[in-house]
Amino acid sequence: MRELRINECLIGPSIRRLILRDHTTLEKWNDKEHLKGWERDRLGYKERRLQALLSQVLSKRNFEVIVESYFPKKLRGKGYRSCDLYAYQRHPYREIWIEIKSYSLRTGGRHVLINTFFDLSKLLTHTTKGNLLILWVLFYTDNDKQFSDFIREQENTGSYFLYNVTKRALVRCHRSGERGKARSPWRNLRRLFNHLDSLSAIDAIHSLKAWFERTGGRTYLVPISGLRKNLKHEWVKYGIFCGSIRC
Repeated sequence: MRELRINECLIGPSIRRLILRDHTTLEKWNDKEHLKGWERDRLGYKERRLQALLSQVLSKRNFEVIVESYFPKKLRGKGYRSCDLYAYQRHPYREIWIEIKSYSLRTGGRHVLINTFFDLSKLLTHTTKGNLLILWVLFYTDNDKQFSDFIREQENTGSYFLYNVTKRALVRCHRSGERGKARSPWRNLRRLFNHLDSLSAIDAIHSLKAWFERTGGRTYLVPISGLRKNLKHEWVKYGIFCGSIRC
């Protein structure tokens, strides 16, 4: 299985059409209620909806898909035991582990990085070497300029390259001490990002992009909603960030 094939499923026209179809329905329904901006429902604010849409697309491309697949180890704590989507191919046998996130572009960048890297550290710690690990993030905003900056600003001078965030450092967040288990992976991870309190969500996206590419992975940053389409000014716009690396 080629990496490009799985990435095409996760960022291609099929998933964009599914999301945009639901997003348009939600927005029209909310428009009747005269809701504005942040008061509107956002597609994918709840992870389960995005799990369902992504699994549809992958299944149609002949991938076997398990929603919320558990790691083959006994782990403690909510959120430590599973990934959001697990896909595999039988011949030859290949595994893909996918974590899904959804954030407003108004969210603090440090919050975005801590939560996304927690998922990455979990995958790096508990999956087998050679597996494909994917971080799939839906970003949304009702601000035209924010959306334009998110999509068009490919070279962001505010990006942080996160040189101290290595694969080994991420694994150490989960494994430490005599028994090889960390008491608080969250606390260990926050220490890596103590200096990034003023980071914006858009800076965090470009920092993620730089990190994946520096680590030998692939990245994609694509719009779902378009600024020139027939959307009302206050309707929510969506974009996708997708990054993939090998364990």
